[in-house]
Amino acid sequence: DEEVQPVDEEVQPVDEEVQPVPPVPKVTSLSVHAFQRGTLRLRPAARWGVCAVAVSLLVLFIVGWTVPTCRIRVVGLLGVVLSFGDDGGSPRVAYSVFSVTAWLAALTGDMDGPWLQAGIVLLVAVFVATIVVVPVALIGIGLVLWLAPLGIHVKKGLLSTIEVLSAWQYVEVYVLSMIMSSLFLAETSSFMLKRQCKDLDNFINSLVSGGLISPEDGRCFTLVSTLKPDVFILIVACVCLSALTRGLNWYVSAVRNDEAGDPCDGRDSGDCEVGTGWASFLFKEVAPVGLSLEPSAPPLPDSSSPQRNLAEGDAVGTAKATPSAAPQQICEAETNTV
Repeated sequence: DEEVQPVDEEVQPVDEEVQPVPPVPKVTSLSVHAFQRGTLRLRPAARWGVCAVAVSLLVLFIVGWTVPTCRIRVVGLLGVVLSFGDDGGSPRVAYSVFSVTAWLAALTGDMDGPWLQAGIVLLVAVFVATIVVVPVALIGIGLVLWLAPLGIHVKKGLLSTIEVLSAWQYVEVYVLSMIMSSLFLAETSSFMLKRQCKDLDNFINSLVSGGLISPEDGRCFTLVSTLKPDVFILIVACVCLSALTRGLNWYVSAVRNDEAGDPCDGRDSGDCEVGTGWASFLFKEVAPVGLSLEPSAPPLPDSSSPQRNLAEGDAVGTAKATPSAAPQQICEAETNTV
């Protein structure tokens, strides 16, 4: 017979502190985000002005791609031969983005071999993608980023997409090429056939001396490029698109820093906060949710039942004036006991 000894084990209480669950931040669009704990918000004019700028940019790009931006004419003896019988003078062709695309696509049929045709097709695809598709994509992503209620990670992803697409946006390169062609195309084209036309110099000079051709055509072959005023449409569109993407980049960074509780992103200067500095006129102060900027009025007395108020006042006055009878009864009881 063995006695079973009870096991006295004290159960130690587990002291675990319950960590409070952080509140889930409210997902809002960039245009209605409230800075500084909900006390600062973008003005309605600025909020809808960004949308108006984006739509205007799309219209400007469509017009800039359609209208001719430069004009190329053939000057020299070859131009005179090509324009023979035409009263319009030297042959000239106006080019726009769409006409250049059509001209490049037409070269596919003139290429011998599939590799040359594939190269022209790739050239056309890159030309259209970098000059037409990428600007439209930038404007569309900017509008989605501005108007749609997205999480901070989605916003960062779209902002990274804008940065990548901005590197492949070549409308400025197209405009710059038009400007460079107007400056150097004539000299370059004359140099290309200078050796082949050397034997014709005396003949061309005799035609100019006899007045048969103009002094401008006193050469063998030259291409002269002239910019048209419509090229400024693309220049303005490029500048506005760059400003729009940079503004969205700054605004998304400000929203991210505000949600993180560090509006200055670790910097000491207070001018980096939204609502200060050059962008202060774009924002206005608003009341946080549940609060009001106007002082609350004191509560009004209940005037619906004056008789009830008078009765309650008389009862309170009577209670204050009437002394309590409990001490007198205690004294009488003690006297009887003695």
